Amino acid sequence: MKYAKDVELARLDPTSAVHRQLRAQAAWCEQQRVPYHIITDEDIRKDRIRLVNWKRLLPYLTPLMQHDTAPVQEAVLVLVAKQPMAWTALLDVLRTRFEPERVRAALAALLHQGRLDAPMGQVVIGPSLVVEQGVRRRATR
Repeated sequence: MKYAKDVELARLDPTSAVHRQLRAQAAWCEQQRVPYHIITDEDIRKDRIRLVNWKRLLPYLTPLMQHDTAPVQEAVLVLVAKQPMAWTALLDVLRTRFEPERVRAALAALLHQGRLDAPMGQVVIGPSLVVEQGVRRRATR
C-alpha cells in the first residue's frame, strides 16, 4: 500500500525512491506473471464496509492458532453447502454444539481462506450478512 500523494509525486519525478520502488514491483510482477495494481490509502478508505468487517474478524484469526476449529469449520461448510445462510442463523444453529466464539473464529477463517463467500464490501456483519460456499476449495495434500 502506498499513499496516494506519494504515488502522484512519483509519477512527476521518475528519480524518486517511490518511483523506483513502483518500477521494481511492476517488473517483479511481470516476471512472475502476477497482475500488478497500485493500492493507495484512498483505495482502502473508500471501501469502508469491507474495512469495518475485516476489523471485526481479524481478532478471531489469532485465536485459531490456539484452538482447533476444524470441526466447527466442517459443520459450517456442511450447512452452507445446502444453501446460503445468514451469519446469525449459522451462529444460532451451531450454538448447541459449539461456543459462539469458536463459530465466529471458524467463520472468519473460512472467509479468509476463500472457502466461504459473503458480500463483505456491501453488508456489515450481522443479521443481514449471508454467507455461501466460496470459490476456493480446501487444497488436497
